[in-house]
Parts: sequence; C-alpha cells; structure tokens
Amino acid sequence: FDVIFCHYALHSAPVALTASFISRKPLIVNIHGTDLLGKGVATTFLAPFRKILLRRANLIVVPSKYFKKRAVKLTGLKEEVFFVSPSGGVVIPIQHSCKRKREKLILGYVGRITKMKGVFLLLDVAKYLRKQVSESDFKIVLAGKGQDLKPFLSRVHAMGLSENIEYLGHFDQSELKVVYEGIDVLIFPTLLEESLGLVGLEAMSYGKPVIASKIGGITDYLIDGKNGFAFTPNDSDSICSNLQEIIDKPELIEYLSSNAFSTAKQYIDTAVSRKLCLKISDLLSEYHK
Repeated sequence: FDVIFCHYALHSAPVALTASFISRKPLIVNIHGTDLLGKGVATTFLAPFRKILLRRANLIVVPSKYFKKRAVKLTGLKEEVFFVSPSGGVVIPIQHSCKRKREKLILGYVGRITKMKGVFLLLDVAKYLRKQVSESDFKIVLAGKGQDLKPFLSRVHAMGLSENIEYLGHFDQSELKVVYEGIDVLIFPTLLEESLGLVGLEAMSYGKPVIASKIGGITDYLIDGKNGFAFTPNDSDSICSNLQEIIDKPELIEYLSSNAFSTAKQYIDTAVSRKLCLKISDLLSEYHK
C-alpha cells in the first residue's frame, strides 16, 4: 500500500499508529466530529492515542470549514495540515423540480429521534400551525429512529397532534429519496454542534429549503433567507416565524428551493471525491520527493 488512511480518529488510532510506525508510509486521518468532541470512558482511554495520531498525521480531513477552525483550536496543530472534504458529498437526483406540486404544506424531519437533535421542538411547531392554518393544510413527517422515539410519540398522542405529526419509520440511506421527494421543507432543529450536518445538504439536493439551527457546520452552507432559514438553537418561536413567512408568501418556496438546489450542486459526490483524490495524490508526490 502507498498510504495509511485512518477513517475514524478515535477507536482506530492504536492500529493506525502501529501501522504508521512499522511502515513509515504517509498517514491520513479523517475526523468526523464525535471522534474529537465525544465524551465517555472510551474517549478518555483512547484520547492519548488520538493526540499522537493527529500530531503524526501528514493530512487531517475534516467535513467543514467551521469544523476545521474548531479542530485547529482544539488540537493546536497548524491549519496547513487540515483539508476540508464534506463527508463524501451528496448525490444529485437525475430528475428534479423546484416547483411545489401541492397546496398542503409538508414539513420533514430526518435523523435520530433524540432530544439533542431538537425533535421535541416540532411539537411547538405543530401547535402553532394549528392556530394559523386549517388542521388539514399541513403535516410534519419524521424518518429515523432513536432513544426518545417512544416519549416523543407519546407526547404527540397526549397533545392531540396525531393528525398532523406522522412517524414514517426508519429508512436506509438508499431509501430516503421517497422522504425528501415527499416534503416541501426540511426542519433541522439540532442542538448539537454538527461537524457538517449532511442531512441538510441531502434535502437541498432534492430542491428542498432547510430551516435549521445556526450551529456548527450547518453554517457552512445555510444562507438565511436564500436557501432556507437559520435560527438560534432551541428557539421554536423562530421556526414558527420562518414558517409564517412561507405561509404568507407561497412563492417564496420556489425561490428558496432553486437556491437550495444550486447550493447542493457545489457538494456533488463525484467532485468532492475528485478533490480529495487530488489532494492525496499531491501529498504522495511531495512525500516521495
């Protein structure tokens, strides 16, 4: 082999370090987010190995410009060793339309059903929309799984929101097309410091505007008022205000959708992969001089 590529900078660190010391080949480390920011017993135990691994790395791949700044600050390493490559990018659908085809407003949520992903804010959104539009004029659909799924669905039932909040189930990555195609807007209310927030870009690749927390790597691609709306984390009032603007100006959806699709095209998987391959090729050329 020509290079050692460590795809996860925590659990793989001891093995990658061993291979690096034995082979003396160039070392590339990919940081996803939790492998640098995560906590727990395993993280505490493996942190010393991760520190040595990152200091030994010839190249460190990170998913966003935002996370690059965060990683530079946390590791104390030079900016030059980091390279931004957004998690493999997104696949752009062959057929696509930015035009809204229905009167009913369909809002979507895709991801883990946990409090830290902000999913319970959707209850406030549903309550607000019930006051603003007819009960039959909107629906919020969710796809995913997580530890708070049962408590969330119990709250939906207790609050009498079952007609407007529908749980679709868990979908494999290859099956999410049907979810994205069936919504008008993605709500991404995470409370976590996402290293990129790929789900937002996936929705944009289907021409769906995103209403998301202004946090972490999401800020790399979400432009407030252009391809979606950004709000302060845990602020359901801001989400409702953004949705009210869409309700008051139905033509806004097509404007946001078109810009969302244009944003996603900058993250096409083939282009992202090509740039990373070129970077690795340059690294090898420099290494063997």
